[in-house]
Order: sequence, then structure tokens, then C-alpha cells
Amino acid sequence: MLTSSFLLIKPLNALLLGEDYARSMGVNVYSLRVAIITVASALAGVVTATAWVGLNSTTGDNRRCMWWREREAAPPFTAC
Repeated sequence: MLTSSFLLIKPLNALLLGEDYARSMGVNVYSLRVAIITVASALAGVVTATAWVGLNSTTGDNRRCMWWREREAAPPFTAC
């Protein structure tokens, strides 16, 4: 996914100089915009998911999870 963002560098540089210039360089502006939105959304989702997992593992909820595990029932709406 990160490599796909690197593949967009040259078309983005052409778009930086204007749509007309990018079109004259052979860039399909509409497809480029769709690709930018897709890659940015995917990267944001990966970063958010990674941060969520990292924060959940370090917040100190382990004691609460262990308490629930002793009773063999999972608390509602938690990752225990």
C-alpha cells in the first residue's frame, strides 16, 4: 500500500503545476484523483487501526480483562 503511494509521485507533481499541464503530460486527472482518495483512505485506515490496537494494549485495561476472564464472561463492548 505504501508502494502505491510512491507510484503516484510523478503524476502528483504534474498535477501540482495545473490540470491542463497534467493532461498535456498524459495524466488522466480523474483517475489520478480517485487513486489519491483511495490510497489516502487506505493509509489512514491502516494507521488508525494500528494506533487503536497499540493504545488498547497499553491502557492498563489488562487487570479489568483478567477479572472478566476469571469469570469466563466477556464484558460488553470491549476487546477482552
